[in-house]
Amino acid sequence: MKIIFGILLAFFVTFSIGTAFGHGAGIEASPLIFTNDRQIKVTVELLPSDFYKSDEKIIKIDAYDHTNRETITNASFKVQVFNDNQLLLDEWFYTQDGNLILKVDPDVIVTSRDSIEISGEKNDFGLWEKTDTSPLIITGPIFDKGGIYTFKIILDAQDEVGIISNVEFEVQVSVTFVEYYEENTGEKETEFRVKSYYDKISSFEYDAKENVAKISFPFDFSETNISHTNVIHTEIMFPKNTLEFLSPNYSGTGNGIELFKSSVFIDDYSEEDNRIVHFVLLPDHIRHIKNQLKKMEVDSSSVVLPDSIDLVLNKGKEIQFPLRTLTLSEEYQVDLSWDPKEITPGESIRFIYTFRDTTDLGPIRNSDYTFTILQNGQTIFSEDRFAKIGADYSDFTFEEGQTGLTVARFSNISGSGQQTEFAFVVGGQTELKSSLVPEWVKNNAGWWADGQIPDSAFIDGIEYLIKDGLIIVSDTKQTESQTNGIPEWVKNNAGWWAEGQISDSAFIDGIEYLIKDGIIKIN
Repeated sequence: MKIIFGILLAFFVTFSIGTAFGHGAGIEASPLIFTNDRQIKVTVELLPSDFYKSDEKIIKIDAYDHTNRETITNASFKVQVFNDNQLLLDEWFYTQDGNLILKVDPDVIVTSRDSIEISGEKNDFGLWEKTDTSPLIITGPIFDKGGIYTFKIILDAQDEVGIISNVEFEVQVSVTFVEYYEENTGEKETEFRVKSYYDKISSFEYDAKENVAKISFPFDFSETNISHTNVIHTEIMFPKNTLEFLSPNYSGTGNGIELFKSSVFIDDYSEEDNRIVHFVLLPDHIRHIKNQLKKMEVDSSSVVLPDSIDLVLNKGKEIQFPLRTLTLSEEYQVDLSWDPKEITPGESIRFIYTFRDTTDLGPIRNSDYTFTILQNGQTIFSEDRFAKIGADYSDFTFEEGQTGLTVARFSNISGSGQQTEFAFVVGGQTELKSSLVPEWVKNNAGWWADGQIPDSAFIDGIEYLIKDGLIIVSDTKQTESQTNGIPEWVKNNAGWWAEGQISDSAFIDGIEYLIKDGIIKIN
């Protein structure tokens, strides 16, 4: 197993159930503050977003007047940075154009300095100010370990609109650990990227047989630590063409305790070719895990709590509508469902969706948008539409051959330029069968057809396919053939399948029929 790891700085989001969560996009804004008939927010942005790999590291801070839709100029920022309740930085800065640019020493993570310093110039009022010849550079032990960094910012400004005095904002960022793992997903090696926005990852594993991903990292379950933990955020990235693990929805557990549905999010938009699944655990979620672990012990007073959080991501066994995702700006949420649930070429599919404002999750009325369906990066359907009540639907019929990985994209929502998308598989169970059948099952079928292994070994493979959901068994007929062994013609079909003369999906469909009809008996 190949493991590559590093540390990067990514921006952290203040989470709330059912609203925004961090995409690792490198930008975060404070809540809006009302002052002097103006709605103002402060944004902290990391440039570039892939901070760790870049030689040029920049932190940009600006204040935006949401009422007048303009950046606030002639702005003074008092910037305090805290980590583990320790004050790391406490300085005043001034920017005439409203954009405060702070460069971070490229060697900041490995520096031997024991204090944080700023190089640059101060203006006549004693505030740090960037000039054409003297940029502002932060050096020293800052962002050198994992954890949450809190930016407390005080804004003073005087622009064309008026005076802003002593307005306080808070934005949080974190030093994030990133690791890459090469894991076997059935018939190929797949690269998984795992990010922890809380602490360094202890282990990661993908179980190809069970179709689950497992991740662990250190955690102190004491109430003191939980109360100081704003959120635990971890994400798992894998290619969208990993059909073995691609699902419209997922469930998760923490230390064996089932997580709330709101703790697992899918992001198909941030990276075109990859899916990102987020674990988001708020303090109450962590307490729930802790309390459930205590209940499992007869004497809760003597229970020994774990020293790590062990998360398991399970592929959804059935579609649970509506599917939900956010735009990159996290301003809009899109709810999506379709009917019928299993999408099959030649059958009309109705896609049903609702656009919501993440501030209150209310429908966005009178919303124009573009609905697009893509396969292999190519558009197979697109239309501009208008959702008068915030909800709408679109009908589409996939043609024969239009199967496999598919993306439903919603763009320019409410004229904002924002978009998001959903990835799913067209062809339903049949399409997945050809990708998910393990090679050993096919080998067994060939050996059985040649008489090298007994009927029981072949049945073991069939039972595996049933357990993995590739063969669906309902009520079976009770016929005399159940007691007379497997018919010889079934063995012939197995041999043809092993030689590639019959497709995986066709063979499995045939086995399904034989089981349902009582010709093959599975205990």
